[in-house]
Amino acid sequence: MSSNKIKISLIPPDDIRKVWDHVSEYVKTAAKYTYGRMEEIDILHSCLTAKYNLWVVYKEEEEGEELEYIGVAATEFYHYPRKKALLVSFLSGDSFSEWMPEIDKKFIEFAKVTECDFIEACGRSGWERKVKKLGWIKRFSLIERPLT
Repeated sequence: MSSNKIKISLIPPDDIRKVWDHVSEYVKTAAKYTYGRMEEIDILHSCLTAKYNLWVVYKEEEEGEELEYIGVAATEFYHYPRKKALLVSFLSGDSFSEWMPEIDKKFIEFAKVTECDFIEACGRSGWERKVKKLGWIKRFSLIERPLT
């Protein structure tokens, strides 16, 4: 890879199908960690109906070269009785440490513009270490009791 600059874009619902094939493998990877709650098609539907906001991470190429997509995220708004949150529902990609600070900035800007009170995410335990240095703090743990 050359010294391409990493870019992050929020994709309007009408343009999602234009980028979906480029990021669908990342979405499939993220969907695996919902443990059957969702599949790729469910995430696509939520993006197309504007329930989720789709973000794509890519490397800006030289003129005439194809974009290299390296990550994807989906966010949504969650309304608590007294606060509004930007929820990072899915995040997946390659070279995460290269673009995490930048997508964090994008999430902060977007949350402020959309009048959210905070940003929250639910993820595997390893994510906590990765985002702690950016100012994220662990508030609680999610545990599950399967019924099968």
